[in-house]
Amino acid sequence: MFEKELESSNSNVNMSLTGCLGMCVCLPQALSFRHRGIEMHYEQVETVELNSSINTANSLYEQLVHDYPFLSKSLLERYVKEYANDAYTILAGVYDIDDMGSSFGAEIYQNEIDYLVHGNPDLSIEELIWRKTTMGLKLNEYQKAKLNCYIQ
Repeated sequence: MFEKELESSNSNVNMSLTGCLGMCVCLPQALSFRHRGIEMHYEQVETVELNSSINTANSLYEQLVHDYPFLSKSLLERYVKEYANDAYTILAGVYDIDDMGSSFGAEIYQNEIDYLVHGNPDLSIEELIWRKTTMGLKLNEYQKAKLNCYIQ
């Protein structure tokens, strides 16, 4: 789900990227390259793991899909990207879609807003929709007003 395969100009080098989640670089028997003026050389290295959170993110996503089949995959994917293991805190006590609370549009539910506001009661509507949920473009003016009334 999160992985994208890329191949460098050297056909022996493959990279799996995960955006912010991490990456793993598989190297050939020997590799030399220059980075910011520094000559780097690797020999007899099979795999250099730069960040193992990719496996954790994939496992978390799969577990959330299993535990909450009534929620959309896009919502669960966003929760993994934005909240990681805190997704379980947001989803505590949720056994069907109605347990998510009020819907504010763009798959933003009361449970998520309660989680965000609980830790920061002075959170503005702008911070909430642009920085915390990153869903500002998907909300219309009515939905923004409804959400603003809720957090006041």
